[in-house]
Amino acid sequence: MNIIISLHELQLIDNSIVRINRVLENLRNKMSTDPEGVQLLLKVASVRSSIEAINTELTKVTREITNRQIKYSQNDSALYGGKISSSKELQELQSENAHLKEQIPIFEEQLMSLMVKLEETKSVETQLAAEIELHTDQRSQFLIQLAEETAIHKQELGNYQSQRSSLWETLPQDVQTTYTSLRKAKSGIAVTEVKDDSCGTCGADISKSEIQQTHGGSIVTCQGCGRIIFAR
Repeated sequence: MNIIISLHELQLIDNSIVRINRVLENLRNKMSTDPEGVQLLLKVASVRSSIEAINTELTKVTREITNRQIKYSQNDSALYGGKISSSKELQELQSENAHLKEQIPIFEEQLMSLMVKLEETKSVETQLAAEIELHTDQRSQFLIQLAEETAIHKQELGNYQSQRSSLWETLPQDVQTTYTSLRKAKSGIAVTEVKDDSCGTCGADISKSEIQQTHGGSIVTCQGCGRIIFAR
């Protein structure tokens, strides 16, 4: 086979290998990252934190109610127990109980509001749990699909690598070195195709004699970009 044709074919194979490796890398990223799942877990953590805060507030308000009810009962017993005869003390107890009687319903209203809020927040937690379960099922199916795609692309990659190995062995060592160096230095394009007597990469003019040389199997480089030229 003409060495220039071999180099052009080699580049096509290498480009396909690069493409497939990028696809495989993208598939690996999709398999290892789950932004939607992470967002759901963050929402659950936030809701559970809210539930904890509401429960803490419920405990606090319940304690406030209980303390006032106990104090009210103690004052009431003192008022009607007959042990206190001082009118001033009795008046202070009556005044305190009147104040306690006003406060207790306020705290009870707060308690009811917190209980409603707690139920609503728990409902959100239940909904999120259902969403996570659904997402987990969908994620499992998605991972299966990605695994199947990965297997197909790996097989395709193996075929290209096998073709490359066979083709590479037919090239002289100096040609291998030149190709490798150009591909590294020229953004992965070592061989450029002639289009309308011009370099398909940089647009520099390619003479008829240079094209004829490539048809004969000689390595000719573009005067503009230094890449090996290939002409059909």
